[in-house]
Amino acid sequence: MSYRKGARAERELQAKLTDEGFACVRVAGSGHQGDSPDLVAVKSGKVYAIECKATSKNFRRISKQNIDKLNRFGKRGGCKTVIAIKFTNRGWRFYETKGTKFEFERGRPHLFQTTLA
Repeated sequence: MSYRKGARAERELQAKLTDEGFACVRVAGSGHQGDSPDLVAVKSGKVYAIECKATSKNFRRISKQNIDKLNRFGKRGGCKTVIAIKFTNRGWRFYETKGTKFEFERGRPHLFQTTLA
């Protein structure tokens, strides 16, 4: 995903979460600095570390390293970790990294099943 497309998706999700009553911040340099997520959102005492992805396809590959980085951040911060994927013309889908099955075949990770609606 290009930087512009990714940043645009992050800003869009930040605005949507803010409209839903979340306190939400976009983390500068998240793709280049340590284990930082793209967004951190808080509502009613619950904290979410969110990694954003966008695609025009009907699937989105996510590396195991990306999932591991997000989980490390969540463990240190005591927050839920979520991968948010914007599918063009279908909207946002959210996948908790805990409880979601990820399948890694031939080095090509992809979402296999989700526990979230």
